[in-house]
Amino acid sequence: MRYTCEQDFRFGFVKSDGRNYAKEVFIDKENGYNLMASYLKKASGISSKLVELGEWALRIEGKPNASSKQSSSSISLIFNVAHQFNQFKWISDDNYFTGKTAELGEFRIYFDVHNGYSKGSDYRYSGVNVESGDIWKSKDIVIGSMHLFALEKIQSSQNYPPPNQLFLLPNKVDEDANHFSIQNIFSGSFIVKNNV
Repeated sequence: MRYTCEQDFRFGFVKSDGRNYAKEVFIDKENGYNLMASYLKKASGISSKLVELGEWALRIEGKPNASSKQSSSSISLIFNVAHQFNQFKWISDDNYFTGKTAELGEFRIYFDVHNGYSKGSDYRYSGVNVESGDIWKSKDIVIGSMHLFALEKIQSSQNYPPPNQLFLLPNKVDEDANHFSIQNIFSGSFIVKNNV
């Protein structure tokens, strides 16, 4: 996993007002991709004691950069949704989560891929049950799911598949899952966004 939120990394925005919008840019020379993440808040008119509540839109755009030497390079984006209690349900046919928490009430999180530049994006997903004290270990949980899937794929094939067909989530959801992951795999340029 190349980009994870680790405490020893520096984070910053190229644009941000601190409340309603922000823009981040990641230039990955080693793997030959540029990523840009934009966030925009749409006010709901509802306020809590601390902040005005609203919906956030996210757009992630990726493009191979000039230093990319691999014409077959691909990128995988993974999003996680987790709660210590089993309060989520993944609707795979429509690519969304539904859930309810005391803090948010009822909600849905949609994953809409607008693959504006490339052909052949793929969705993968996983849902597992995690002890409440381990819910924060998303990186380990995702890598574990991908590792098990890769082992199964290697054992059932005579030749090693390419990495973009090997390191995938298994498209399985445990009945009592409380940690869900969505994986998008892209080749070339792409746009991922949610609709507000």
